Amino acid sequence: MGCDIDIHTSDFQFLTGRIPLKRFKQYKLYQQKLARKLRVMFKKKKLKWDGYYYFCINRNKYNEDFLPQIKGDPNRPKRGITFYNVTLYKLLDECKAKNTFPKYIFRVPYIDDFGYSLYLKEYTPHVCECIGFFPSWKFYDLLIARKQYDILNGNYAKHV
Repeated sequence: MGCDIDIHTSDFQFLTGRIPLKRFKQYKLYQQKLARKLRVMFKKKKLKWDGYYYFCINRNKYNEDFLPQIKGDPNRPKRGITFYNVTLYKLLDECKAKNTFPKYIFRVPYIDDFGYSLYLKEYTPHVCECIGFFPSWKFYDLLIARKQYDILNGNYAKHV
């Protein structure tokens, strides 16, 4: 699960690296390695960026930040919805992998490429679209064998 190097042939398999004993540390290490693998595969396959950045919010952030702005005074002037402490990800798969227990996934169009991730303390997008909702999220859902990551399966080009 936390192996850095996997050497195998038809006769043997050798794994080396650090494997933490605590479950949460294992989970965090797996998230980091999966995100790194997704970035490498994106670059290695020379896939074209779709022009969107993605971010996730959990139910607490949704109830604290998002809902009060929508259910506010109907006579208030039109303005964008402000999200606090969000990290925008270039890859949807990385956004799913790096966020612990996300409930809602949003995407926003960007003209410029700012790299793979961008942290913003306060963010008010002009256009924001909710593209995903997860009723429950467990460690089992994050695993490569279980999750259908578009970059790893070759489906990314179909979505662009």
